[in-house]
Amino acid sequence: MELTRGQAAAAFFEASAAQSLTDFHRMPVGELRSVLANAAEQLGPRELAQVAREFVHLDVTGPSSDDVVQCWELAHRLVVATWFSNARARLMSQAEIAVALYLAGEDRLPRQRQADYFRSRRSDAEISAFVCEFATTLPTDDFLWIAQGLRLEANPPVRVTSAGVEPLPLTEVQALKRNAMRRALPDYHRRRFCYHTVATSPTLGSSWGADVRAPLVVETADGDTFLGPVVASCPERRLHELTWRHGRVRAMELTA
Repeated sequence: MELTRGQAAAAFFEASAAQSLTDFHRMPVGELRSVLANAAEQLGPRELAQVAREFVHLDVTGPSSDDVVQCWELAHRLVVATWFSNARARLMSQAEIAVALYLAGEDRLPRQRQADYFRSRRSDAEISAFVCEFATTLPTDDFLWIAQGLRLEANPPVRVTSAGVEPLPLTEVQALKRNAMRRALPDYHRRRFCYHTVATSPTLGSSWGADVRAPLVVETADGDTFLGPVVASCPERRLHELTWRHGRVRAMELTA
C-alpha cells in the first residue's frame, strides 16, 4: 500500500511503543522502510487511516511534543529518500554545507571569530543562498569527497578504551579524502570557521537546520551523483523550533 507522509508519521508513532525513536533515527533508510512496512501491516489500512486522522491533529509546538515531531522527521526522511525513481536522495550533511560556505569566499562570507559572528550572524535565508549557489561550483563527486575529508578533520577517528579515547590512524582512503580537502580548501582557519558556523548554529545543529534550504544529494542506481531540487528540512521541526524561539503565534505567522 502507498502511504501519505502523515500516515507514515502515524505508523512510526505507533511503532515507537515497542522500540525507541532514537533507534529509528539511527537506522539506514532500508531498515526504516522495513519498520514502516511492519507497522502498516500490523495496523491494517482501516486502522492506520484512523490513527493518521488523529495523529495529524497532534500539536507540534508544545514542549512535550518532541516525539510527535520526530515521527514527522522520520516520515520526511523517507519522502526525501524516495523523491526520485531508481535513485537514493538525502539532505545535505553539515560538512557539505560547510564546504559550500567555504567556497562562497571571503568577500561573500568573511571569516570572523565565532563570538563576533554569532552576535550578528547571517540569516538562514542568506546561508541557504550561499549553499545553493556555491555547492554547484565543483563537480558533485568532488564536492562530496571534499566534504568527507572536512568531516574527518573535524571528527577524526578514535577508539574508546578503558584508558580513555585513543586516536586511530587514517586509512588510505581517509587520507586521500583529507589531502584532497586540504588542497581544495587550503585555509585551515576558514575551514574551522565554516564548519563551526554550521555545527554550532542555533538552527544548523544536530537536526541539520530547519530553516535552511539546500539541494538534495542524489545517487542513481547506476552510481552517478548529482545535486537535485532544493528541499527544506522537516516543516514540523521548523514550526517546533520557531515556537521555541519566537512563541507559538509568531511561529505560526512565520511558517505561513
